Parts: sequence; C-alpha cells; structure tokens
Amino acid sequence: MRFFRQLHPGIPVIGLYGGNENEFPFYKRELSAWLDENYCIRDHTALWKWKNGDLAVQEWFRDQGNKLEFDIVHMLEWDLLLFAPLDDLHQEIPNTGIGMAGLTPLEKVKKKWFWVRNNEQHQQWEAMKKFLFEKWEYEGPYLASVAPGMFFSRKFLEDFAQFDIPDWGNDEIRLPNLAKAMGYPVHHLGFFKRWFSKREWRYFNCNDMEISGKIIQRELKKKDGRRVFHPYRQLVDLEKEFLSER
Repeated sequence: MRFFRQLHPGIPVIGLYGGNENEFPFYKRELSAWLDENYCIRDHTALWKWKNGDLAVQEWFRDQGNKLEFDIVHMLEWDLLLFAPLDDLHQEIPNTGIGMAGLTPLEKVKKKWFWVRNNEQHQQWEAMKKFLFEKWEYEGPYLASVAPGMFFSRKFLEDFAQFDIPDWGNDEIRLPNLAKAMGYPVHHLGFFKRWFSKREWRYFNCNDMEISGKIIQRELKKKDGRRVFHPYRQLVDLEKEFLSER
C-alpha cells in the first residue's frame, strides 16, 4: 500500500473489506494508516463476496460512494501488484463506462471457462441472458473478461445503482454484458493478454497460480516489460527485491 501511494500521490484509497464481519473493527483500526476509509461488505456469504466485486462496489456506492467526488473508481484486489501509475497503464483509455481485462467474445472461451462450462453455471448464465433481454432487450454479442483491476466511471455507477441485479455467475461474465446492455462502453485493459495460456499465467492469472518474484524482476528490467501482475501474495521489501536495479 505504501508503494501504491507513492505511485498515486493524493489519490484517495478506500478499502472494501470482505472478510469476517466480526473482525472488521480490528482491520479498520490496523489499516487506518494506509486507507482513507474502509467499507465493510455486510450480510453476504464469503462466496458472494469473492465472486461479486461489481455488486459489492454497487453497495458501497449506494451507501457511501455517491457522496464523494470522483470521475472513476478502480477496483484493485489486494494481490494485484502494480509497478506503474494507473494513468500510465490506461493512458489511451477514456474514463467512460467500465474497464475490464481480458475482454474476448464469450463464444471463443465458453467450452473451457468455468463460468459457463458446468451445468449449474451454464443455467445461471442462461438466466442472466434472459434478464438482460427482459430489462434492456439486449441479445449480445456477449463478452468474457477477468476482473482484477477493473474500473467503473461515476456515470455508470450512478445508473448501475438504480437496479437490483441478480448475482448469477460472477462479475467477469455479468459485468461486461450488463454494461453493454445498459449502453455503456466496455474498455479493454491490457493486463491479461491470452486466455488458457500457460505462458500468460506466469504473469497474470485468476487460477490461484502465484506469480514468481523472478518473473517480476525480469519484466521490470525490460523497457516494455509487464508492469501488472496477479496474483502476488508475498510480504516483500519492494525497494530491495524489485526496485533496487531499475
């Protein structure tokens, strides 16, 4: 968090706490030096909190976020490691609609992707498609994405907050199609470059395969190397381990 603040001076950082609600006062106190505010997602299961980042942000915006002044909200998972300011990473992307990594036509990944592959998830996706049509007469084309690093414009959140959205599937399949149905642009973030690629998973994945520190060091030495990695969960001295030779 200290390094993130160095990269983004003056930018408010708000925690979105999805852990045990009884432990929230402890974490709110312990993280107060690093966060401008910490918001607790309440009255949901751990599974709901894990898979519904979009709906969690919707709850935060309804409850507190609408009172703040901002143009865009970036949702950055705790194990998403950045080595460049978001303005540099998104310099050619407008602050409109939403942004998702790994955007691709759903048709290309549906045979392998968990969120439409097995029977239960397929049924939930069919229900979501029906919801999108009944609410906005949207029939595609449908998109798939990965969620780490996604962003929301204020205008989208103001509109999004007006609707009660079913929690079928997860944010990676629901959110890009919901935004399209609502008439908002969905921008491609370049963090995740190729689906179902073991080579790509060395840099960025949602399969719980932690990124190697050596891989990060190697990329940082390249002028055009990767600057965003997920997931990385080690406690490190960034100055010593990753930044000393840059």
